[in-house]
Order: sequence, then structure tokens, then C-alpha cells
Amino acid sequence: MKTLILVVLCLTTFSTIKGQDKKLVGTWNLTSWSNISSAGSANMTEAQMKAENQSTLYIFLEDGKFRVTSNMAGSGTMDTYDGTWKSSENKLIITLKIGEQTADLDNTYELKNDTLILTRVAPDNSIKIVNTFSKKK
Repeated sequence: MKTLILVVLCLTTFSTIKGQDKKLVGTWNLTSWSNISSAGSANMTEAQMKAENQSTLYIFLEDGKFRVTSNMAGSGTMDTYDGTWKSSENKLIITLKIGEQTADLDNTYELKNDTLILTRVAPDNSIKIVNTFSKKK
């Protein structure tokens, strides 16, 4: 019985990883962001982030693991969070572990050569966040 459970678990894991968009695997550097709401909008360009010494890296590993490293949360230090990722069609779900809690970030994504555009909309449609990344070589 244990062998059967192990085989099913391995097959499930393999099929999940197999379905991932392999083009996402790698390190992505945030180059711009914008958020749009009924109260207005805000954005930041790559030049503005460089001038303020701000950076965010998304790292997608082939085995479905994920890591984000950023100094843009306002703490003044580089923060790193680990998690997992999965993609299907144009949907990307990143699950982050923050302390003892987890958070699912549901995005739509678009790949254009070495540019990744992630779009996330709040469940109540109150805000739309668009992040643009370039793939590090």
C-alpha cells in the first residue's frame, strides 16, 4: 500500500511540474510596476528604482520552487521569501511563506521574449497591479 501511495505521489508531482511553463524558469528582475485604483494610480520605472536603490528579483526554479528577494517593502533591508509556483495557460499562482502564514498570489502572465508581465487584480476589483520583469542572463 505504501508503494502505491508513493507511486501516485510521484506521478502527481511529475505531471504538475511537467505542466509548468519552462520559459518562466530563471531569475527575473523587476523593471517597472504600476497599480491602478479608483483613487488614482502610481507607477515606478526602472530608472526610478535604480535612483532609489530599489530592487526585486523573482526566481522560478524548475522543480516548482520560488524565491523573491526585495528591498521594496519599506524595511530598509533585503527581504527574502520562499514558496512555490505553478502555471497553467496564462495563469500563474505563486504561494509564498511569510513567517508562519502562506499567501497565494494569483496572476495572469504574458511572456514577450525576455520580458514577463504579471497582472494581479484584487478580489473586489478595487486595485490592479502590473509588474514587468526582464530575464537575467
